[in-house]
Amino acid sequence: MQYFSYFVYLFYGIAILLLWGTSGAYRNLFLHSQLSDSIYYKIRCIENLALVSMMVFALLCHSYFIHSIILVILAIGLAFFNNTKNNALMIPTPFYRYPFEFTIGFRKSLWIIGILYLLHIWACIIDNFGLSIFSMIGIIIIVFNFYKENDNPYFV
Repeated sequence: MQYFSYFVYLFYGIAILLLWGTSGAYRNLFLHSQLSDSIYYKIRCIENLALVSMMVFALLCHSYFIHSIILVILAIGLAFFNNTKNNALMIPTPFYRYPFEFTIGFRKSLWIIGILYLLHIWACIIDNFGLSIFSMIGIIIIVFNFYKENDNPYFV
């Protein structure tokens, strides 16, 4: 029971992920074009409440009444929100469509570089020198692999 208080934040995260998935603009385009606004928003509210109902029930069973009310308000509030923004990560380059190898490699391996930097930070926190060296060597090897192909003569 004492560790359940940390699961409240996990429930918030899962609920936001579920509700964010239902707020896609293309997903709701058909409903919005076929139904009136009031019926459309009622359907979205019922859908969102159905998604978070088990989490609200679990919170109510453990006497987290305020958190369950917040979760219901969050579900109803996100029913009126449509995610129309493109969330793709775009890194601007001076070469427009034809970037050189480092930019292409960096875009393709951004997630692994981030993991290796987090690993390095963790190694510094726990004073593990070997893990720190491993993460830095991993980053160096990844960056060296960006240049294994020759540059286009047009850019040279």
